[in-house]
Amino acid sequence: MTTRMPPDRRARLEHIMAGLAAGDDALIVALMREFAPELERAARFHAQSVTTAPVTDGEITGLVADFAFAIAAVAKSWRADGGALPWTFARAALRQVAIDVLVTPAEMRTSLDDGKFGDIADEGSRALGCDEGECLGTLIDLAQRVPAVQAVVSRWDGVPDLHLEIALEYRMQQMQGDPSAAATIAERYGKSTQNVRQIASRVWRRADGAHPDMMVS
Repeated sequence: MTTRMPPDRRARLEHIMAGLAAGDDALIVALMREFAPELERAARFHAQSVTTAPVTDGEITGLVADFAFAIAAVAKSWRADGGALPWTFARAALRQVAIDVLVTPAEMRTSLDDGKFGDIADEGSRALGCDEGECLGTLIDLAQRVPAVQAVVSRWDGVPDLHLEIALEYRMQQMQGDPSAAATIAERYGKSTQNVRQIASRVWRRADGAHPDMMVS
């Protein structure tokens, strides 16, 4: 089941990101403290995706701090209406941070030679789930490892992230048996139900040739 951040918490996140974009680095601490659960979940996801070695709670705490600084570094590029939450928007940077912190050169060589990184990343993508703004990030992470998924994602070049999020979440609601999926997503994104259906239809038509189970009816 997809979840949505409460409006007051979302407003606070947007305020912090706007401040970071304006150069108020003091808000990095606020990001770390107030959004620790989300950053910790992102830290565990990326840790699982880059190493098979045990990761301590202390290392996760360190990653949370590092992730907050990495998110602050891209705050000027993040858009509140872009569909993806900051830790999803900055997923490539966060993954690199996890590699820099957790992966030794020897482990990197061994994992690449054995093809292990792909398997680990696939497990991490499934663990990330599909909370608000994360469906697209999960799909892109998976596409990097599975050619069949990449073949579908490549057809969406040029499609706004927000439209992809709407189409993906609409399909998720349908698969979960929501009889009013369009209304659910319309309320979530401030769209009309007709607009949601139109966006989803256009997105999935772009993916013509995808597996039938992935198509919006």
